[in-house]
Amino acid sequence: MSRTCYLCGKQFDFWDERQDFSFSRHVGYGSKYDRTDIALNLCCHCFDKVMDWLVPQCAVDPVRGECGRGLPIKALLEGDFVAEAESLMRSLPVTQHLSYGFRRMWLREWQGVYVVKGMGYCTDPYIRIPRSIVMTSTYGDEKQVHRVPVVEVGKRAFACERRLEGAVLTAVSEIGAEAFDECCSLRWLWLPRTLRRIGPAAFRGCKNFEAIFFEGTEEEFNKIVADTAQKEVFSPDKGLTFEEYEVKHLGNEPFLNAKVYYNFPFVKSGTDRSAQAEGENK
Repeated sequence: MSRTCYLCGKQFDFWDERQDFSFSRHVGYGSKYDRTDIALNLCCHCFDKVMDWLVPQCAVDPVRGECGRGLPIKALLEGDFVAEAESLMRSLPVTQHLSYGFRRMWLREWQGVYVVKGMGYCTDPYIRIPRSIVMTSTYGDEKQVHRVPVVEVGKRAFACERRLEGAVLTAVSEIGAEAFDECCSLRWLWLPRTLRRIGPAAFRGCKNFEAIFFEGTEEEFNKIVADTAQKEVFSPDKGLTFEEYEVKHLGNEPFLNAKVYYNFPFVKSGTDRSAQAEGENK
């Protein structure tokens, strides 16, 4: 059963339960509360308020420099942002009206993948890209329904979308070049373990980017290739070929420097719907 914060009255959420800011003990002699029992539950936010009030009044600073996994206590107590993002992810339905491009990969019309091209008619500050899109096709009098995967955030898909604050990239394998360029309000991303590549300058100008919630392990995260590109190489023997190489494009520093939370599964909301594809076939 969920506990209640005694200060603000809110029910403890997932992160409040994990960060156990609670106090329970019997008071002995020497206090005006002699022979009473004290039980105090504080949510993450109220604990911060209590500490912000208490610490300046102490002759000896009660906040020690290091704690737990070697992180500063201040870092451990920054639970409000994580709780906010986690709560949003739990309630976030598949985003409607994003713009998609269809990349045909085989001979049949419906065999291919979708690439996110932009916001389309969507104005939401938080988005969740679907795992797949339902596509209908007609052969003669027969109507067929196919589920086509969404595998990539395209080049400059969300560039300059300054209202965008967070995104769940459900099953993508690639984030294209400049995909979130100048998204200055972007604060967090949830990334799947299927992600393999991040294009040049994908997060250029994302000055408020704070956190990455990654579905997989730290080892899997370190295998994601950031800032890769191709260059044309001409040789007399092979003619014109393409050679991959790593480059250091300015712009992905917000991604590389953000705080990463590993093994962070996405909990599907109860309001999932099939996404509507708006875009053009390629």
